[in-house]
Amino acid sequence: MPTFIHQYNLIVPKDTIATKYNGGIEKFRQMYDYPKFEEDNELFGISRMDSLDEDVQDMIDNGLHFDNDSNTSKDFTIISRYGGTEWEVDWLETNGSFAWHKSCKPEQIELAKKISATPMDEIAAAFDRGESPLDTIR
Repeated sequence: MPTFIHQYNLIVPKDTIATKYNGGIEKFRQMYDYPKFEEDNELFGISRMDSLDEDVQDMIDNGLHFDNDSNTSKDFTIISRYGGTEWEVDWLETNGSFAWHKSCKPEQIELAKKISATPMDEIAAAFDRGESPLDTIR
């Protein structure tokens, strides 16, 4: 399920959290239960308006891989709205507006692409109607 890319985003597969994060999914959800926390079938997303340094350190402290020499991880990645992906991971795809796990359903990917191509005045009109076209696609 595609998740909208906010200003700064830490994206991590749910199965990685389940197998590597100390305390698993339950503890992870408790740590990150706030408005800019997104979850779909395959991914967790943590979004912030500024630095994700504390979140990266939390991932490392709780068992996820991070290579200090290359400043990359195979377990999670960082995406910024205007800067793109900090480092590539083999499980994630993005179109600049949404990010999704490679095992995401094709119809959800197509919807993400359609929304990404929608003019902003149409997006604004959808919000005016009470819709949320930039939410995680389910």
